[in-house]
Amino acid sequence: MEGILHCVVARAPGLQSCLARLAEGDAVLLMQDAVIHALHGGALDACDAAGSGVVFYVLSPHLAWLGLADARLADSCTPLDYAGMVELVRSYRHTLNWS
Repeated sequence: MEGILHCVVARAPGLQSCLARLAEGDAVLLMQDAVIHALHGGALDACDAAGSGVVFYVLSPHLAWLGLADARLADSCTPLDYAGMVELVRSYRHTLNWS
């Protein structure tokens, strides 16, 4: 895919730095502590990038580790398991990690 896969692993300031640099065709994968941003009413719901050609994903096993497996996610965020994460990473030519 064209664009960049941005992998965010920390609550802050990683997400804010990442969001400031997104472009159409990019994707964001929230992992580890950053999965908290995927919750309904959280940072992604207020994000201007949602709906602008940027796709958001959250690693569902990391939600489970935090006891959030059944939590409602932001409408713009798609949950992925580990196999889905591998396919996502393989589909992007460039990956940036944010912490």
